[in-house]
Amino acid sequence: MPSCQSHRIVFSRQLSFKTVSSRFSLFTPRCLLRFACIIAQFTKRVFLRFWNGHWVVTILGIYIASRIVTTILVLIVSTNQQPTFAISHNPDYFAFANIWDARWYESIVYFGYPKVLPTNAFGYVGQNAWAFLPGYPIAVKLVMFLFGLGFQKAAVAISLIFGFLTCIVMYLLQRSLFSRDRAMLCVLLFAFNPLSPLFQFGYADTYSLFFVLLALWFLRLREYALLVAVLPGIAFSRPIALAFALGLILLFLMRCVKSRQGKEEFPKKDFISLLIASVVAVILGFAWPVIAGIFSGRLDAYLATELSWRIYMQSDPHFAIFQPWFLAFYFYATYFGMPGWIGILTAAVIILILLFVLFCYIRRLGDEIFSWSAAYIVYILAVFFPQSSVFRIALPLSPALVLLARRKSVVIIFLALSVILQFVWLDVLWVISPGGDPAPP
Repeated sequence: MPSCQSHRIVFSRQLSFKTVSSRFSLFTPRCLLRFACIIAQFTKRVFLRFWNGHWVVTILGIYIASRIVTTILVLIVSTNQQPTFAISHNPDYFAFANIWDARWYESIVYFGYPKVLPTNAFGYVGQNAWAFLPGYPIAVKLVMFLFGLGFQKAAVAISLIFGFLTCIVMYLLQRSLFSRDRAMLCVLLFAFNPLSPLFQFGYADTYSLFFVLLALWFLRLREYALLVAVLPGIAFSRPIALAFALGLILLFLMRCVKSRQGKEEFPKKDFISLLIASVVAVILGFAWPVIAGIFSGRLDAYLATELSWRIYMQSDPHFAIFQPWFLAFYFYATYFGMPGWIGILTAAVIILILLFVLFCYIRRLGDEIFSWSAAYIVYILAVFFPQSSVFRIALPLSPALVLLARRKSVVIIFLALSVILQFVWLDVLWVISPGGDPAPP
């Protein structure tokens, strides 16, 4: 997803533990590993004691523990923030949690969307608020109105609340497939995942993911009326509604095939309901681009706005389905002085790995999670121009974390790695460099 400070990608600011330790001497590789192990052992002791309590209480304990760890990391990393045009030196928590895309959401809350699209000297549309959907800023504005909070605190509150609700729905979704322990271990991995700082930043990711997981759970229960009610939440949170529509169509076709093969019943009521849900999802998927076109007076307003974030890597940004990954890796290869074909080959290898994981592992998680994952991967490969925010873009695939949640010993190892990677993600991508804009988180 774009960000208002990401005018260009700067590759020179790469993290090494040597660099980190020079800026913050406590965080040498040994100290990082020790800290991660302490957190993992602490988590293990706490949850061995409370693991068999009510599942909501257990999830609440997991979530609180994960937020404490993340908050400590955020406060430490924020001391590395140097003054820039976007933020002051050593900012307070709420200021540090509301940079990058959060500034766009703040602009939407206070000023709405532009009626006239900005353009550059070459006539291309510039970065503007139409790239960011209205669901999250509306929720933030409601909290601001009800409780008299400023944007920064209201945005963090919404993300924090929806982060917890997403953990609840993650458990319910996985519990419909696996044992209580495995579902809870999945929640544990999810709560501590390397991008979990987003659960308490001014970003729409937890807000959006809540509706996605809730829709998947309703699909598992075959509650199609409730599913349709949730679809607007997906459509107006982040630009993934068409991916979800594709997932519904794929699930519909899979159930039709299984019904014809006699492997599974597909009652007429379910047939009609799932078909209607798919149609509604497709309509909602095009709703925001249409709205942007009507209010701005330019039919391609949304697409042109999204392409504006590529202009610093593409002199002539244009949309071509299934080409972005090859174009991006070709650019990266040539940027580093390598032949372009190496970049194209790298992109092809990554795509093959994704397909291997999808069909060999995610396929085991049931038709609903598989169809969504397949559709989302296809969607990302078709339209997303891969750069540093690719890790955050992959967050909707988090139901696949249950594949790692088989043994507690394995989970503890991944918890330790997640804590380290949280620090890396915060320091490399979230901190804004004063010498040039780093790649967006």
